[in-house]
Amino acid sequence: MDVNLCRLPKENIIMPKFQVPLAGFMRHLFSTDSAAIQSKQPERQNGRKQKCLKEAGVFCLKENLMDKSRKQNYNTLKIFFASKIEKKENNMRGQKIRAKLQALLLAACMGVCSLQVTTASATEEKPKSVDIVFTHDTHSHLNSFRTVVDGENVEAGGFARIKTVIDEKKEENPDTLVVDGGDFSMGTLFQTVYEEEASELRMLGYLGYDATTFGNHEFDYRSKGLAQMLDTAAASGDTVPSLLVCNVDWSEMNDERQLLKDAFDHYGVKDYEVIEKGGVKIALLGVFGKDSLSCAPTCALEFKDPIEAVKETVAAIKEKEDVDMIVCLSHSGTSEDPKKSEDELLAKAVPELDVIISGHTHTTLEEPIIEGNTAIVSAGEYGINVGSMHLSQNAEGRWEVEDYNLIPIRPDIEADEATQEKIDAFEANIDDTYLKQFGYTASEVLCENDYEFASVDDLYTKHTEHNLGDIMAD
Repeated sequence: MDVNLCRLPKENIIMPKFQVPLAGFMRHLFSTDSAAIQSKQPERQNGRKQKCLKEAGVFCLKENLMDKSRKQNYNTLKIFFASKIEKKENNMRGQKIRAKLQALLLAACMGVCSLQVTTASATEEKPKSVDIVFTHDTHSHLNSFRTVVDGENVEAGGFARIKTVIDEKKEENPDTLVVDGGDFSMGTLFQTVYEEEASELRMLGYLGYDATTFGNHEFDYRSKGLAQMLDTAAASGDTVPSLLVCNVDWSEMNDERQLLKDAFDHYGVKDYEVIEKGGVKIALLGVFGKDSLSCAPTCALEFKDPIEAVKETVAAIKEKEDVDMIVCLSHSGTSEDPKKSEDELLAKAVPELDVIISGHTHTTLEEPIIEGNTAIVSAGEYGINVGSMHLSQNAEGRWEVEDYNLIPIRPDIEADEATQEKIDAFEANIDDTYLKQFGYTASEVLCENDYEFASVDDLYTKHTEHNLGDIMAD
């Protein structure tokens, strides 16, 4: 029968009435000097016998003063008490041995219990965690450029510097998730080789992005341009990110939609995918927002309601997949007007989402918008900043943002040389395939002036005539 000594109640354990150091106790219990022990036994036994005889009222008298009768009685009593003493001594020895064994077993039990507690503490699982690096609305800004940030003219952005940041993050945690929220194209001369080179998508793959989604500007070159770009990227042999969008409506087809459907299939566009990062299973899905569609007049596709499509996709993920986290790459955006803040409305309607990477509105969120258990994040436009966040899983299985920051991409970050060489190769193709016919090069400065033109923000916030608009119109 197995007995768990660690669980015995105190009253069932007989403790010895003496305390000795453990080392001395072990030596005493298992001493091999038996001759020394035996040599002391007669002396101890005689002492005990005399003590017991005295307690019984028996006194030793000189033999020459005893008569024969008393001598016989004395011998009878002596034999009687000797047997009693021997039995008592045996009981005492048994009790001492049992006490010693119990003390030893108790010490061993305490050691085992302590070991069990230590082992349990050592093997206690840490909460799961995830690191995410993200961008959106980079708009073909592969090279660094000069712009105004917080009223200061600075050099910002550039995929070569972003590569350095991603590499540093992956050095800290090789399982860092890297994602993009769409509108990776249109905005610089790299868009001129959109169809022939697919430089933006291929560079995202080179930087190590896991996934992205479609923005409205991916449709600027119409269905044919987008289809050709996807075919070019798929056939390049380069590593490219997953492309995810869950709300395309393929129920009614025509030639343009079939062209795009074939290109989507060739590239491998999906509603969602599941990837594992550091033992955490993450479901990634993409969605195309309502305002994005209104800003894509050349788009030939029909789209389902974003919220309803995300609900259906999340339900399918819950049914078919065993995941720890759900991340939505949304090209919908946020707004100060609650009724127009699509990604906030999405978070409220689909609370199962853990993170929303929010693109389209070029918003810079210094802190995440927390809606229930969903974190909505945005890093701004053109790769001026790269978003970084660290999340940990709580006891309820939901995720909490423990660290969040926007990393400014500035000249103090060293540009990765190999990345810049790849960008330069794409830029050379711009000259050969597009600008050469006009007699220009990509690095050529066309003019300089002393005018301070209206900023992009001015165009949105100040509804008046701007000098930048005047020079473009003239």
